[in-house]
Amino acid sequence: LARPGLDREHLSVAMTRGRYETHLHTTPGGADVDAGPHHTSDRPAQEVDALEQLTRAMATTGRERTAHSLLNHAVDHAREARFDASEAALPAPPNPVEHRYNKDRLARAVADRDHLRRRLDDVRADVVRLELETGELPVWARRRRRDLTTALAVARRDLDSVGGYLARAEAAVITACASVDGDAAEQAAVTSAGTAERRGRWQRRGTQPYRNPNLVTDPADPDTAALREPVMASGRDADRASNLPHPRPRRRVPGHEPPER
Repeated sequence: LARPGLDREHLSVAMTRGRYETHLHTTPGGADVDAGPHHTSDRPAQEVDALEQLTRAMATTGRERTAHSLLNHAVDHAREARFDASEAALPAPPNPVEHRYNKDRLARAVADRDHLRRRLDDVRADVVRLELETGELPVWARRRRRDLTTALAVARRDLDSVGGYLARAEAAVITACASVDGDAAEQAAVTSAGTAERRGRWQRRGTQPYRNPNLVTDPADPDTAALREPVMASGRDADRASNLPHPRPRRRVPGHEPPER
């Protein structure tokens, strides 16, 4: 009797228990419907219901999940959180000397640029002031006009000079910024590579079937490859001539011959 909600495991068990024949009767409704045989000659709708119910039963599984499969997600999440916490607790790697030098050079370039900008604003203000004062002079103030004209020429030369210095300072700031950005990208790449390498070793830790407590002699541990002694390869170390002197033949003294074996 196949009721609604039947899964394929119970259906397989039921269909393999008959010695000669096995008949399956489906109920088109719930548990309160009569479970008699279906007459498909004049009731085609129930035949469709029976096929749909069998199809649904074959697509449904009642297999219970094991404990480790249910806990895998929670365990993996907890391990990931623990690894992230341990990574965050690691001290920041020291910056190389070249990176610190580039940062200092950028700070000096920015300070020089800001100073030149303020100097340029002051010179521009002096030029505007001298031009206004020169325009307001009366006709008979020839000496004052000559002095203001000379000062205005000097201010304009200073304006051009400071403008050139400021352009070079802006270029120096751009170059220093590019160097610092490159250093930051390189440091981030090194940090990411270190994190990925530690994460890979951490993930492979649980897949090793056996871990020898003697780290020096365990050939399956990649972390101790530098501590192990090199393997003597055939044709190199094994076939190399020894540094010991060759044995000398014994001198035969009459009357002191060795006994015959």
